[in-house]
Amino acid sequence: MLPNSEERYARVKEMRERLEKALDQYLLILAELDSLPPDQRVRTDYNVGGVSFSWNAYRNSVISAIHSIKESLAVLQAMYPYEVYKVYS
Repeated sequence: MLPNSEERYARVKEMRERLEKALDQYLLILAELDSLPPDQRVRTDYNVGGVSFSWNAYRNSVISAIHSIKESLAVLQAMYPYEVYKVYS
């Protein structure tokens, strides 16, 4: 298989779509957790790398990271559209 073949593009597209779907699911889970009263959450603070975060700081950080990943995926898709692969295949 050539590095820029139609098959490879289709596989990469499928992987990107699965990742986007997983990120959307994670956002839904965060929203569901956010809707719970604080006393019903298992944890109210989070420790990452020895640094403690409140729920709000943790949630905002994760949401920001997810949006950055999704933005990067969109940029990659725009920079390397299928038409480029068709021309060089």
